[in-house]
Amino acid sequence: MTDSAFAELETAIGDGDENAATVFISRLLTGDLVDYLRSPETQSAIAEQVRAETNCSLLVAKVGVRIVAWAAISTLTLAGTKVADGAVRRIVGTMVGNPNGRNVYFGVLKILSGIDKTAAGNRKMQASIGRLDQEAAELFPYLPAEKRSAMAQMTALEALLSGQAETQAAIEALAETLTNPRPKIVSKELNLSESGRNRFYFGTRNVPMFQRENAYATLSDGFLNARQAFAWIVVHGPGGMGKSRLALELLRNTADWGGGFIDKDTLGRFDWDNWRPQQPELLVIDYPSARQEEVATMLKALALQADQGRLSAPVRLVFCERDYDGPWYKKAIQGGGNPAAEFEHQPGNGDGGLALQPLRDLWPVFEHLLEGKPLPDRSDTLARLAEIDPQGRPLFAAFYADALARGEPAYRWDRRELVERLLADEEQRYWWLGFIGTEADKKKYKRLAAIVTLAGGADARQLEALCRSSNVLPDWDLDTVPPRLALITGRDAGSGAAPMEPDLIGELFALETAAKDSDLDVVLNWPFRLDGYAALDAILRARRDYPDHPVFATGDFGLALDNAVTAYQSTLSLTPETISASFPSRELDEIKAECENSAALRHAYATILFNLIHYLGQSDMAKALALFEDLKSLAAGHPGEPAIREEQAKASFNLINDLGQSDMAKALALFEDLKALAAGHPGEPAIREEQATASFNLINDLGQSDMAKALALFEDLKALAAGHPGEPAIREWQAKASVNLIDDLSQSDMAKALALFEDLKSLAAGHPGEPAIREWQAKASVNLIDDLSQSDMAKALALFEDLKALAAGHPGEPAIREWQARASFTLIYHLRQSDMAKALALFEDLKALAAGHPGEPAIREWQAKASFNLINDLGQSDMAKALALFEDLKALAAGHPGEEIVPEAYARAREIVGK
Repeated sequence: MTDSAFAELETAIGDGDENAATVFISRLLTGDLVDYLRSPETQSAIAEQVRAETNCSLLVAKVGVRIVAWAAISTLTLAGTKVADGAVRRIVGTMVGNPNGRNVYFGVLKILSGIDKTAAGNRKMQASIGRLDQEAAELFPYLPAEKRSAMAQMTALEALLSGQAETQAAIEALAETLTNPRPKIVSKELNLSESGRNRFYFGTRNVPMFQRENAYATLSDGFLNARQAFAWIVVHGPGGMGKSRLALELLRNTADWGGGFIDKDTLGRFDWDNWRPQQPELLVIDYPSARQEEVATMLKALALQADQGRLSAPVRLVFCERDYDGPWYKKAIQGGGNPAAEFEHQPGNGDGGLALQPLRDLWPVFEHLLEGKPLPDRSDTLARLAEIDPQGRPLFAAFYADALARGEPAYRWDRRELVERLLADEEQRYWWLGFIGTEADKKKYKRLAAIVTLAGGADARQLEALCRSSNVLPDWDLDTVPPRLALITGRDAGSGAAPMEPDLIGELFALETAAKDSDLDVVLNWPFRLDGYAALDAILRARRDYPDHPVFATGDFGLALDNAVTAYQSTLSLTPETISASFPSRELDEIKAECENSAALRHAYATILFNLIHYLGQSDMAKALALFEDLKSLAAGHPGEPAIREEQAKASFNLINDLGQSDMAKALALFEDLKALAAGHPGEPAIREEQATASFNLINDLGQSDMAKALALFEDLKALAAGHPGEPAIREWQAKASVNLIDDLSQSDMAKALALFEDLKSLAAGHPGEPAIREWQAKASVNLIDDLSQSDMAKALALFEDLKALAAGHPGEPAIREWQARASFTLIYHLRQSDMAKALALFEDLKALAAGHPGEPAIREWQAKASFNLINDLGQSDMAKALALFEDLKALAAGHPGEEIVPEAYARAREIVGK
């Protein structure tokens, strides 16, 4: 390309003519440049020249060369396809919109135009997918593996079958996966093996899903059919309650929706900001707590797309987790400019998310698994099962039924022994089929399977690295190690290894292996080499599921876990897994050194510091505070870059939150800094939101120890909200803080509590377009009614009338009606001993409320609970009234057979009236 051509290119870029610029650059890249650009040495040499001619940093120059290299490969091997055009247009877009990027790309293109192409050598591209994939991995390692694979497949198709119409269609389809890929989906559904080895894994669907009609309807009707383009929900409950199975059944029965379970690596690598789904997508993530950062990034990206109207098709996201609002949840919805909370789907059951309750009747599990065999006594069996697992989980019913089918005396066992005997049976029947080796060799395999289970799985590369690093693990052999692990864990993962599931089995297997291992560090430490988040999450779940296991009672366990976490955090601090979507991973010091040359690198470095401060705030506060000083200096040194200040504000919030439990003086000092930062940058509302959130947390902490300081902080928060009336998020934090203070003060100073409540009422009345504040008002009402009903019933009843009026005035807000129903129940409970007539009158109101809103089962539950209490009392004094109430409750239960609480209340009432 001549100098005049470059002048024309410069003119096109200056005029914003991207089509003309694309033609110029494509013309340059149609030569035989790939042979040069494959070589890392050549790339480095070109990058050095670019740095010298443009005065950019070496790291930025290398990135520019790599992106041009990608475009060259795409253009040479995929001319005319979406990929080639997209690769070149990416360069052009940067040149038009970014002066620094323009200089870098001009430098790269001029150098490439001067290369002597006659020395290029062989022009013909190799058709081997493997070779191209390897070269692509070396050329741009920051690309996800699935994108490199798509590129390799396209090249091979073109080389082998060029010119055929069906090939062009295949190339276009693969090009779509490269330019607009779908998230990688993992199939959780498996065929039940002939041996039954994987019979407890939810994906085999070995047992029908019993008694989950209501939960399924909540997801299939209300959730999938939500009006907004994006919605997410948390399905939560103890391990073994059927969360993943419920999600699987939903996926199987939604033919019009794409999607599935998200691959754990996809979460961090996929470009959620720019995804354009081509069909409705239903995505499921098991245990988001093991992927907190990635989940938060994904959720915010999709919420922002939906908020800005950029989603091209509906997206639904289901999280399956033990608890509803753990740390992962708070991280996912916090932060300035994050609208994720607005898109959370709440079924209206009052618990948050969709809580899976114990099954009403576990006997169908026994009938199914013992089909064709004599059934044990029903009442004795269910009573024994309730002793083993009081939580009523279907998985333990399956364990128990399976033990009975094997002829085992399961009635003698406790929960842990039930799973231990199951594992012993599995080992005897399946693990060592065709095995040739010693007991010591078996121990090595069990150790490796335990490590893989705690890490949530491993690929072939990880398995090989583990095995080659130690003689306490099996000798690496691709043909023997993965197949043997598949026999032990029950699932074939190809050349990798899957964890042993269900969790309740895999956790106990890992604990038993660790307990019998002379070196506890091996089993607890090494999973962190594979996946630190998943390992820590799995170990904490295991401690929760088996708190009495001997491994937790030893002093070695705490030391081994501390060593593992410390080693993991040390690794993070040296080599963060990711820096930015645009840059390959680098040592932290290299990024820091280059910061002065690139705003993008400064923002990346600020993000890294924020993440490290977050990790270390839980374990090494001194290091966390030192890193925070670095972040403050970075922000102060670049006042024109608000993104860095936002990272500083987020880090402040996290540190204040951590220190609030241990060093309130430091927490308050950091809070003063955060206030000053927000005051100094009034045009940056994200910092104020972090200040408001931190205020709320400090008020919550101080409310138990220093009410005067808590009230002073609350006045500051009120002033902040009043000073920024266009920022409703701050008012909501004010409302939340009001509720907590009212709750604390109601135990010691009711007059102040009622004064704060009047403020909260005024806040809600002054902002009628903000229903969240009304809901907090309703919640505070219920708390006050509960306290006053024990000391001043007249005031309690007056507050209840206010609450009724609030609910009646906002018929489109079912949450307020549920608070009204709760308050009714509370008043009835307290009045039934002193004024039964008033209690019955309130009950008639509650009945009418439930009847008037048949689509709100939570109100019926409060009605049923109140019914039972009244029947219980009247059964001692006025059986006629008790029987009348009983008939009402009977009709309610008959009309709603699929609801858990109402039939349960009816069954208990039957015992009282003798029917």
